[in-house]
Order: sequence, then C-alpha cells, then structure tokens
Amino acid sequence: MSETQKSVTDWCQLHYPDQPVEQRLRDVFEEATELAASLNIASLEELLDVVRKSWEKSHADLGDRSQTAGEIGDLRIATSWLASALNIDDQAALDDKMTINRAKTIDTSQARLARKEKIFNPGV
Repeated sequence: MSETQKSVTDWCQLHYPDQPVEQRLRDVFEEATELAASLNIASLEELLDVVRKSWEKSHADLGDRSQTAGEIGDLRIATSWLASALNIDDQAALDDKMTINRAKTIDTSQARLARKEKIFNPGV
C-alpha cells in the first residue's frame, strides 16, 4: 500500500490523539534535527545558525510569508529535493517507515511520547 496524507494522519490520530499543532510543529523540528544528525554534515552551532537566519529572513520584508499552506508545500519540496540528492525515493521511505510504525501498538506509541515529554519538558 502506498501511504497518503490521510492514511498517515489516521494512524497519527489513533496513536497520538488530538496532539496540538504546536507539538506537531515541534515534531517536524525534531525529525529535521535527527535527519541532520544522521547526515553528520553540520555542527549543532551551524544548524542553530541556519535556524536563526531562517527565522530572521522569515520576518524580513521578503514578501507574503503568511501563507501556511505554501510553507507546507515548500517543506515538501525541500524534503523531496533532499531525498533526490541522497538517491532516496521519498514515497518508498514513507511507506517503509509507516510499515514499521504500523507494527507498533498504541501503548508503545504512548510510552514513546511519555519518554519524549520527559526530555522536552523535564519539570512537568
């Protein structure tokens, strides 16, 4: 089965019900950070510098940056472009990862979420 936005969303909603948008965005940053670490091509300081400069650019007068759907599109374009440079079929990568995810129980996913919560919010 080839995964779709709906099939992935349905699985996520089952395993991480009603997760707020802010957490979902943090998940995007977490996965991007893990991708950067797996490539081992930049230091943490270099990555933080990219984030800082990107933030500043996004708040500069460079045109309309308020179109969330367009930014999601840009994100998908960037990941497809990166996958191509690494000779990775991004659809196959998604399908493979979801095969792994679908083998997880909801309890396993909730335990993972609890471990992450301790890392990202240690005082809570």
